[in-house]
Amino acid sequence: MNKWQEFRLIITHEAKRKVWPKDNYDLIRSSLLPIINQIDLEEFLILNYFQPGREDLIRFRVPAETQILQIVKEHLDNLKIKGIIHDYEEEVWEPAKDASNRINSAKAKLEQGFKTRIETTGWQIVGKTNSQWMISSIDYGKKLSDFNTILTRVVGRCTKAFIEELGERPIDRWLMSLFIHLLLNSICCSKVEEREIRDFPYV
Repeated sequence: MNKWQEFRLIITHEAKRKVWPKDNYDLIRSSLLPIINQIDLEEFLILNYFQPGREDLIRFRVPAETQILQIVKEHLDNLKIKGIIHDYEEEVWEPAKDASNRINSAKAKLEQGFKTRIETTGWQIVGKTNSQWMISSIDYGKKLSDFNTILTRVVGRCTKAFIEELGERPIDRWLMSLFIHLLLNSICCSKVEEREIRDFPYV
């Protein structure tokens, strides 16, 4: 589905908190996972946005189907009444458009950082040689499709499994590094690929 709905959960009034809100993990576990399980959502995305003193949000994105939206709204209204969230806002989210914008934005940043022009819209980073990242071409439609699938069908399922099984968010950097290693290994990434993936900057 191309059209999704984003529910922007405003956690605290005027975002007064100055440090990363660790209790948002508990909120997702106790207040969002139940609705995900009730609807049996297979496609969703949960993202946290926090800037000290400015922004304290959870973005909950779901397919824009009438029944799903009705149940989610009723649930969020109840969370607001109970004071679990301060408020929420809605807007349309288009996964494919978001994926396209991110790909194009990353390309522009990479061109600036690499000081070279990436000639194709379908680009991919395929490794590193002599301290230089190697760029090759890929069908833009496939890149967009892969990114869209990760956004809508992969990340949410991983989030759900992680938070359901771990009652508290681990702060152990070794454990979380191991989690990333095991995840990459499970999808057949080599040691060289993992090292390059970890080394590549988020843009």
